[in-house]
Parts: sequence; C-alpha cells; structure tokens
Amino acid sequence: MKSRLFRLPVLVSLLAAVLTTVALVACTSDPTPTSPDPTSTSLAPTSTSLAPTPTPPAPTSAPSAPDESGDSPLIGVWDLSSFGDPAYPDSPLPGTNISAEFSPDGSVSGGSGCNHYQGSYTAAEGSISIGAMSFTEIGCTEPEGILEQEESFLLMLSDSATFEVDADALTITTASGETLLFVYREEITPNDGDSSNADDSVSNANGASEGDGSLVGSWELDSFGDPAYPDSPLSGTEITASFSADGSVSGNAGCNGFHGSYQSGDGTLSFGLMAITQMACPGPDGVLEQENRFFDMLNQADKYRMSGDSLILTTPSGEQLLFSPSAP
Repeated sequence: MKSRLFRLPVLVSLLAAVLTTVALVACTSDPTPTSPDPTSTSLAPTSTSLAPTPTPPAPTSAPSAPDESGDSPLIGVWDLSSFGDPAYPDSPLPGTNISAEFSPDGSVSGGSGCNHYQGSYTAAEGSISIGAMSFTEIGCTEPEGILEQEESFLLMLSDSATFEVDADALTITTASGETLLFVYREEITPNDGDSSNADDSVSNANGASEGDGSLVGSWELDSFGDPAYPDSPLSGTEITASFSADGSVSGNAGCNGFHGSYQSGDGTLSFGLMAITQMACPGPDGVLEQENRFFDMLNQADKYRMSGDSLILTTPSGEQLLFSPSAP
C-alpha cells in the first residue's frame, strides 16, 4: 500500500513538468501565421494541358442546288439523234421524233415517238437525275417497233446519271453506260418554262410561227387532267381544237362540236362564250362525262406554252390539256 502511494505523487510531478515545457514552447513561438512567400509558388506546370486546341475541320461545302436558272446548258428543246450502246448506237425509227424539253422550273417533257411524257429533273455540275414521269397511253402501231423503241428510250432517260453539253449536242449517260445523244432545237426563255424562238421564220408542225408561241393551227388532245397522272381520251373518241388567227376557236369534244372565241398573248389565254351542239352520243361509256370534263378545263385554261410541237394549256389549279398537231 505504501508503494502505490509513493508512485502516484511521482507521476503527478512528471505530468506537471511536461505541461510546463509545452506552455513555454507555445509562448516563445510567433503567434502570427506565416504568410506564404509569393516567390515560393511552384513553377512546375499545372496539370492543365497547354497543348494547342485542335483546329476543327473546315466545314464541308453544302451540296450545290440544282441548276434551274436560264443559264443552265440543259435548258432548251432537244431532238434525239441516237441512243443505246455508244459503240453501236441506234437511230430513231424513220418517221418518229423523240424529244426532251428541259425547263428552268425543273420540269422535263417531250415526245417519245408515240406518246408524250413529263416529269421533273435535277442537275448540277454534270450530274442529272430524272424524277417520276407520267405518260400518255396512245396505242401506236406504226412504224413497226415504235412501242419497243419508246420503252427503251424512257427506261434510259429514267436511268440518266451524267450529262455533257458540247456546242449544239447534249449527251446524257446512264448509270449502266448507255448514252442518249440529242441535238439542240431551240432555247426556252425563263418565263414559266415557255418555249420560244427569236427567229419568226421557224414554224411549228401546224405551219404557224413559233416566234410568239402562236396557238394558230389544228390540234388533237393527247392527254388531260393532273399532269402527274394524266388521262388519255377514251378509245374511239377524238377531241380537237382549232385556233384561227381571227380569234375564233372550234373543235370537237369527243361527241359534240363547239365554237367560240379566244384571246391570247405572252403565254396567257382566255376564252369567250362557247356554242355547243346537243348530240346524244351512244358510246363509248363515259363519253359525255369526258366531254363535260374537257369543257370545264378548256374554259378555265388561262396559260399556254409550246413544248416542241406540242401545245399545253394550263388551268389555275395546275391541270393541263396536252395537244399535238392534227394530221393534215
């Protein structure tokens, strides 16, 4: 018991000595915190990369818009000279004319030897693409092979991939390497795609001057309605229109005859009152409905243009009446 009491005072004395030493050290220390030495800032590079920021790649040029200006070398009316394998090309059958009219508004139309076609196209920097096309459905039988020729031409035109214009020659090459070689016929002024020719001595198939886009002549209806899905006249019916220089118009609507007056100029057209016969035609089925539809469209037509040898009348709603010259 004595031994334990002796050790406790000794431990207390040692603890007091230690605390005194710590207090002395604290008193002699500078209480003011040491300010960081500005010169002691580390000069080592920070972890932020100083490598130059990669320059973003230059933006690629936007695809060129289709060249639909009047300056495009495609714009104009072209007649087919040869087609097929460029090493062994075929010429159109005698007595047939195949044409293509490229208009500034991006539309293409023409005659394929028997029927007429129309559609759209885009072209830029020697490339060309033909959109969906619509066709009339005339059943031509002569000359022999005309429908096979027409089918070959339309398939090749639809497959167009590139084009090249050299002076008065247009060469269209298909994706399969076949070619369509056209020769230049006339230019089109960039005014709603109307075709014209400054030389008044040039005549259309009716013998009327095309210098002012003359309507004068006798015409037979090939198709009418929506230009994307046109209708052909019913089998066994013939719809005609004859425009005279004195401002009169007459013709047959498939059953009844008609005559009246018209005014035209600068691609615009208007009709006066029409006198119509009142025949009750027995057939074919739908002939009177077709006749009424034709008269409605004819009376509404307010624009016209020439497409090669064809005459196109257009209504405000965009429907079209496509005529070709009547046989003499």
